[in-house]
Amino acid sequence: MRLDSGDLAGLSTASKALFKQAAEKTGFNLSHLVVFASNDINEAVLRKLNATGHDVDSFGIGTNLVTC
Repeated sequence: MRLDSGDLAGLSTASKALFKQAAEKTGFNLSHLVVFASNDINEAVLRKLNATGHDVDSFGIGTNLVTC
């Protein structure tokens, strides 16, 4: 799932919970699903997310690399 705005930490945790609920309800193994976050990610955002706690598996960091 790609998250591109909003509360990335909260949405990532909620997404993983929904994946788990769907897996339990359907009997399908959904452990391979990942949460990908983008949205002007930079070092400060990463530090804040890590301090807050999150379930993001991967980050897209394009804008800040191009505009440095």
